[in-house]
Amino acid sequence: MKKALRVLIWGTGDYSKLLTALIPDNVYIEAYVETNKTKNSFMGHMVISAKEFMSYFDMVDFLIIAVEKNEDIKQYIFAEAKSLDRVFTCKKYKDTFIFFHKDVFWKFNMVFDYTYISNLLCSYVNPYIVSDCNGVKFLVNSKYRIMIKDISGGKTYQQEDMELMHNILEVYYPRLNKEGYIIDIGANIGTSSIWLKKRYYKDAKIIAFEPIIENCRQFEINCILNDVSPKDYQIINAAVSDKDGVAFCCESDNDNLGDNRIVNEKKGGVNQHIVKTFKLNNWLSENNIQANDICLIWIDVQSHESFVINGAIDILKQSTIPVYMEFCPSELYENNTLLGIVEMLEEVYTDFICVQKYRWGEEEIYPISFLKEFADSNMEGNFDILLINRRDYFLFED
Repeated sequence: MKKALRVLIWGTGDYSKLLTALIPDNVYIEAYVETNKTKNSFMGHMVISAKEFMSYFDMVDFLIIAVEKNEDIKQYIFAEAKSLDRVFTCKKYKDTFIFFHKDVFWKFNMVFDYTYISNLLCSYVNPYIVSDCNGVKFLVNSKYRIMIKDISGGKTYQQEDMELMHNILEVYYPRLNKEGYIIDIGANIGTSSIWLKKRYYKDAKIIAFEPIIENCRQFEINCILNDVSPKDYQIINAAVSDKDGVAFCCESDNDNLGDNRIVNEKKGGVNQHIVKTFKLNNWLSENNIQANDICLIWIDVQSHESFVINGAIDILKQSTIPVYMEFCPSELYENNTLLGIVEMLEEVYTDFICVQKYRWGEEEIYPISFLKEFADSNMEGNFDILLINRRDYFLFED
């Protein structure tokens, strides 16, 4: 039996009563804290004073502050706890709670709803969490904090971006092969391609390339959870690059378990292993997949994009396949690959759309020749771009 998560709750008022009713069964309340102790017990648990706080703080996993005004406790939190990594503050909002991580005084950077905090607390007890994202279910490693934050809100990772992409493709690619292949490069656990298939492209087949074996296993489980037939997906435990062979995969050491990077040379001080690499042109040819068989290509490879495009340039030239990919100018400059990727894309595509800026109201469609200038003027950003080709497809305008 797994050990329950232990927490302290600061406060014995209405906030604490409401919060206690929501605490999951596998979270144990060690004690309640009162700045000035007035009682010995509350809600069936002992009450300790602020002066006793530190002796208990080292015994628990988290402190949750559940008082409306908390200025009077800052001396204890900052002086005693020192690190705020294990501190959450909750604030009542309508019928639920909003949680603020690490910040006791509302000068917050990150805001979480109750579902997320409940999942976060449970994640210290359970290795995996399953969440329903508009009818599509995903099993997620509980250490994958960034993903948990999104799916706890009932949406899959990048759902709004995928919805926008679909709407744009309906205009620019009215003849899109919706029964073709979704090529998911850097597939992670399937939160993109599985969701796209279930939501928009029900007759499509998924080809997923993912270098981390644990992610491949979760991808398959997520296919099973969503009744994706085995004949409709193929998972390849490998990376896509500019050649067939091997490379080093540097695994994430933070809360983003999708932040795994392919490098050609071994690096010190990071967790890494050797992975197979495939050149997409060769793999598709060997598996008798033609350009016209492809619905779309999704690329999320942590600044390895230029190598992927280089290895796929022949198939991209054969047809106007829409490509959705991550675009981080600063990292591409750092890797000396920005100019190369711009030159390759200019051979195939006429335009690009910055998905985030489009969603934020800047509904611009830029010529592909503007990509270098766009990168120079958005050096601090991390974007996704949708590559389109207007040479062979009709543009419907009012």
